[in-house]
Amino acid sequence: MTKSAYTRTARAALLAVIAVACSPDRILQVEDIDVALPPAVQGVEALPSLLAGVIGDFGTAYNGGVQSTGLGLDLNQVTLAGLISDELLNTETFPTRIEVDQRQQQYQSNGSLRDAYYAIQQARAAADRTSDAYREFAPAEIGLAEALNLGALSLILMGENYCGAVPISREVSPGVFEYGAALTTTQIFELALRKADSALAIGLNTATTGSAANKTTQTRLARIVRARALLDLDRPAEAGANLGEAEVPTTFQYFFKHSEVTGRQNNGTWLTTASVARFGVPDREGTNGLPFRSEGDVANANNDPRVANVRRSGAGVGFDGITPQWIQTKHGKRDSLAIIADGVEARLIEAEAELRGGDYPAALLILNDLRANAALARLRGYVDANQQPRTLPALLPAATPAAQQDQLFKERAYWLYLTSHRLGDLRRLVRQYSRGAETVFPTGAYHKPGTYGADVNSPIPQAEDNNPEFDRAACVVTQA
Repeated sequence: MTKSAYTRTARAALLAVIAVACSPDRILQVEDIDVALPPAVQGVEALPSLLAGVIGDFGTAYNGGVQSTGLGLDLNQVTLAGLISDELLNTETFPTRIEVDQRQQQYQSNGSLRDAYYAIQQARAAADRTSDAYREFAPAEIGLAEALNLGALSLILMGENYCGAVPISREVSPGVFEYGAALTTTQIFELALRKADSALAIGLNTATTGSAANKTTQTRLARIVRARALLDLDRPAEAGANLGEAEVPTTFQYFFKHSEVTGRQNNGTWLTTASVARFGVPDREGTNGLPFRSEGDVANANNDPRVANVRRSGAGVGFDGITPQWIQTKHGKRDSLAIIADGVEARLIEAEAELRGGDYPAALLILNDLRANAALARLRGYVDANQQPRTLPALLPAATPAAQQDQLFKERAYWLYLTSHRLGDLRRLVRQYSRGAETVFPTGAYHKPGTYGADVNSPIPQAEDNNPEFDRAACVVTQA
């Protein structure tokens, strides 16, 4: 889809895609989908508006703060994953978010969880409707690949962040639903893989219409999405195949560009961290957590810029008036972009494939190449006072298999900080690497009254009990 086509059709979201190899300064811009009248969402002419709606819905569910309906989101997929894992710490007073951070979620009464779930399901459903419309009216248009990619990503986020019983229903006519059975964690990743495979085939097809740049973008995105699904499915060798620098450059980025214009366009993670201080940066949370705060603290001249954070001004405490508050700077502004997928993730998947294949030296080489990449450091804004890129020192070889795994997953945690990957990674450490849940998730005494619970994913809200195909007993929040 061209830039002009996006500009004509929607204002609600701004999705930017950068690939240094091709037009790194181009931004795809869309206007507000909420002004589209019914005649504008029928037939081939409606496809740009429908796709813009998918982009807006996905961006909101992923990292926003206000849904298209105007409903505020206390949690998005980035902060949900961050709280259950060790990326974020609750620094407020609201029990619905405290119980997420404490790993003791109540599906019957937690409105924050309910709304986050509704938002990601809305994004998934919008992607499916748009994919169907493209198949009917323009099956050879590259927009179909983007709708499929975003649909696959929606499924992956649900598979990584929710219990192993995610219902996939659809609205067949206004107010009439075809209820779908709950998919297991494996089934949801398999469905995402099929969508990504289809998107990749469309991008590689020489008969596909659309700009060359957008076809390249969607092809690269599809490669990363399918590799992420394969990694979740414990198929690392397949995940790492056909994912090299030639296929996905390290400096490739596909991101959602937030805006200051409306609340729906604001960066939702900025809102709950930097703006109102509900969530802070933890340090070795619950014993097992990583030292995000101490290693990223900008007060330290040698801090790690990937997890940069700063002490809150004034009293230096959170919304609760008690808890010391460090604020992440990755989502540091109301309009900060949110990376959805990039070439760094591709390299990290390749490194994990090498490690799982028994070639640790090759994995370490990939990790150290990333740390030494000056172009990547500049692209991500990791620069010093003289605006020179801040690269990172090389990692030393880890002595044991367990230490090698720890090294890889820490690098993933820092490079992919606050991108809704960490919860999925902790679950994979349990599921694929035979780690005990209480050795990877925050555990023991909580920093507020009580102790951590045993949740390792988020539950499906109670409203889904109205779905006759949904089995509540299959939703086990303590199962990775």
